[in-house]
Amino acid sequence: MLNTIYRAGAVENDTIVEYIVLKGLYDGYFSSEFKESAILEMLDTLRNTTGIKEHRLTAENILTKVTRLKTGNKPPGFTLPAFDSTLVSLDDLKGKFVYLNFCTSLSFPCLSQFNLIKPIYEKYREVLHVVTVSVDEDNSRFMNLIRTNGYTWIFLDARDQPDIINLYDIHAFPTYFLIGPDGRLVLSPAPEPGADFERYFSDVLRSRNVLNPHP
Repeated sequence: MLNTIYRAGAVENDTIVEYIVLKGLYDGYFSSEFKESAILEMLDTLRNTTGIKEHRLTAENILTKVTRLKTGNKPPGFTLPAFDSTLVSLDDLKGKFVYLNFCTSLSFPCLSQFNLIKPIYEKYREVLHVVTVSVDEDNSRFMNLIRTNGYTWIFLDARDQPDIINLYDIHAFPTYFLIGPDGRLVLSPAPEPGADFERYFSDVLRSRNVLNPHP
């Protein structure tokens, strides 16, 4: 790719040429016209061969950004306070599956889906953590919902760590992920509870020979 640009004679400056390639690879990753694995390979090659420090860092940042939420990878770690003020780390939850969701009480779909999550959690709680990350500025509404409806899964407060929204690339509420007992993403994003999540999860359990404790 670099040689093609050089041969075209339009740009001779190495820095500008590599910048053009980096920008093209980043845009190409999100286009259905190009093969994802080929884009990643080219980014990795440029990262390892460029003599320009800034471009090596840029290629590294792009690779991190586009792969951190890929199935099979470890998602961004976090430690957040639960609503009872105890600190909960994502690493603390290893050993069970984690149905992670990001919500706000300003979103009607978020609140309406809690009643769908409840029976799923009660059925699979021996092998599944459910974790709701609240991005509300005031959690009093969530607290009232928990008390009124008897929601017993983990609710976390992200007010002091707003960057978690960017780390998980959250653009809509709710957004769900399924993380395996080994801490790696299994479904990214995961289906909502009303969109056949239980069927997908049952398939995952069967594929891993995990017994459903409440068939």
